[in-house]
Amino acid sequence: MKGYKTKIIKIFFIYLTLTAVITSCEFSKLSPLESTDSVENTEDVGDGSDVVTDPTPPRENPDEVNDLVSGVEICSDLDLDGIKWPSDLSSIGIDLYSLALNITGSFEGFSDFQNIANNFDGQGLSLGIFQQNLGQGTLQPLLLQAQDMHSQIFRDHFTFSQRSGLNKMLEDWVNNDVTPASRGLASLSTQNAEEFVGNHLDVSEFSSGLNFGTFMASNARNAESVDWAVSNLYLANGKTFAGTWKQNLQSFAGDQRYVSLQVNAGRYLHDKAMRFMNQYEARELRSYLFFFDIAVQNGGIQTSVRNKYLEHIQNNPGLTELERMVVLLEFRLERVLNQFKEDVRARKMTVLTSEGRVHGRDRDLQEEYCVETWDVLVR
Repeated sequence: MKGYKTKIIKIFFIYLTLTAVITSCEFSKLSPLESTDSVENTEDVGDGSDVVTDPTPPRENPDEVNDLVSGVEICSDLDLDGIKWPSDLSSIGIDLYSLALNITGSFEGFSDFQNIANNFDGQGLSLGIFQQNLGQGTLQPLLLQAQDMHSQIFRDHFTFSQRSGLNKMLEDWVNNDVTPASRGLASLSTQNAEEFVGNHLDVSEFSSGLNFGTFMASNARNAESVDWAVSNLYLANGKTFAGTWKQNLQSFAGDQRYVSLQVNAGRYLHDKAMRFMNQYEARELRSYLFFFDIAVQNGGIQTSVRNKYLEHIQNNPGLTELERMVVLLEFRLERVLNQFKEDVRARKMTVLTSEGRVHGRDRDLQEEYCVETWDVLVR
């Protein structure tokens, strides 16, 4: 009886061993990155075979995921201390946005957050790292936001007379409901009518044969703000800042409270660049910086430009990402006014390759901002 029990126990252990071996073989068919869930996600097609309903294609490069950065280490020329970043921006988003701020901001002027420009382009006044201006209606909302959030900020930087003038201009801008037709050429929009993504550098239906400087404001109330600037900020020549306007405006623009507003106001430019990255199937750092600069300097990319690009890419498969971006640039340049075309080309090619000459200054962006490689994957 004792020998019989011993045989039963041995048979039971053999059964357990065989079961373990069979189970092990089944799991060995899976790759280390797969799970039993991915195998069970199949559909019976009726012929005895299984079809994976949601397959994940194998990576051409198994280490590709490791090339995606979790952060971009940079040297920053900008003082980023104390900035209140958008709360929903990820750490890598802040790194990318910071680098874009540095590069594009350096093209917009030499004073970073305190960049300032007179009425040379018909915009009345351009201020800050993104050169928000009166003519396109991008500066007035930021000034109003500064007033609303920081009641003392105007008092800290402007004289009583200057505050009165600014407040009156902003009040008129908020209340102005004059129709564009009443302002003649000054009210005509220079945005591309196709998708309203162009800006004052672009060819428009109104620009042919007309004096470029006569209709820069995008609508009537912005034109009123430009008129105010011309009458109040400058001497008789219309270009030299009068009195203490320039230094006070720059002092205001460099106030950390207004700097944070500039950064938050420009958040949509980062988001726009990331949408372009998705739309144009781009993944490299150079492309993000390229799209960011397009968003700032050129407003956007028209449908007609995208269609030409897609046709070219379809007829020329196998282009690198850099080559594709250069193609896109050339088609986008077709929409830029001739007097600005070379400046836009030089600026964008410098961003794409990290080296070039912009506004009379030789640049090596990769070295300047301590970026290890320009083609690092960021998406």
